[in-house]
Amino acid sequence: MAAFLTLFTFLFIIALLCLFRFLYLASRYGKPSPNRKGRPCKTMIVVGAGGHGMEMTRLLSSLNKKQYKPRIYVVAQKDAMSRNKVEKLESEPVIWGIMRAREVGQSYISSVFTTLGGFFHSLPLLLQARPELILCNGPGTCIPVCLAGYLFKFIGVNSKLRLVYVESVCRTEKLSLSAILLYYSYIADDIIVQWPQLVEKYSRTKYLGRLF
Repeated sequence: MAAFLTLFTFLFIIALLCLFRFLYLASRYGKPSPNRKGRPCKTMIVVGAGGHGMEMTRLLSSLNKKQYKPRIYVVAQKDAMSRNKVEKLESEPVIWGIMRAREVGQSYISSVFTTLGGFFHSLPLLLQARPELILCNGPGTCIPVCLAGYLFKFIGVNSKLRLVYVESVCRTEKLSLSAILLYYSYIADDIIVQWPQLVEKYSRTKYLGRLF
């Protein structure tokens, strides 16, 4: 009985610490990062297939390359098209491949396991890179990366990390599944939408005009 009470007390304290840490991070949601005094920002960019990849390349074309460097690109392992898009943007890009969270037509139940696989695959990459910014815009591949990044932010390994999600221009009335997950979990620091009516529906999103 004494051993059980000791274990229960230990787990209770850990749970309280996790709760307090989550509440602290939630209270910082959307607040600007401390002044970096012009220093470059190490950036990790998740590039997805199809329309998401096209939107990301348009967004990156206006990115201040001197401010956001070094840049690390993350794509799904079998996504040769996204890899080619990155190689057209950069002369010698750093590209990492991870397990895709969900294939086209894959059931949501089975995608839980592939998402977990992508999460565990992302952990050593995020630990090695320790980016200050993760920029993503919608493909399911970004969820494992954001989860891994948030974990290291949560436990203080990479507390300066900021996660920014840019919603697709196609989303005019409702957020995508990826955005909804990041919005309600408070994982993303900023969720930027392309249409002002979305801010009325999701008050913690930001509208900065059309970005692409």
